[in-house]
Amino acid sequence: MVPAVTIAGTGFLAGATASLGGTAATNVNVVNSTSITATAAAHAAGAVNVVVTNTDAQSGTFTNGYTYRNPAPTVASITPNTGTTAGGTS
Repeated sequence: MVPAVTIAGTGFLAGATASLGGTAATNVNVVNSTSITATAAAHAAGAVNVVVTNTDAQSGTFTNGYTYRNPAPTVASITPNTGTTAGGTS
């Protein structure tokens, strides 16, 4: 399961939407007037603006408030896990 992002602020109204880098977040839940949880959509790497738009069309922006990044590679195993000191093991 993808962890939710939490957006903190003030004046959030029920039904508000959120976007990160111009891409709409999904599973937006206005917890209360100061907290929203949402799932960030896929996006290119880099810092992006976070925008919350209330149902009355008023919006607020957190400039460069979220950074998408590419995860580092993970090495889980290698086979074979030994080789000669001369190298050349495939």
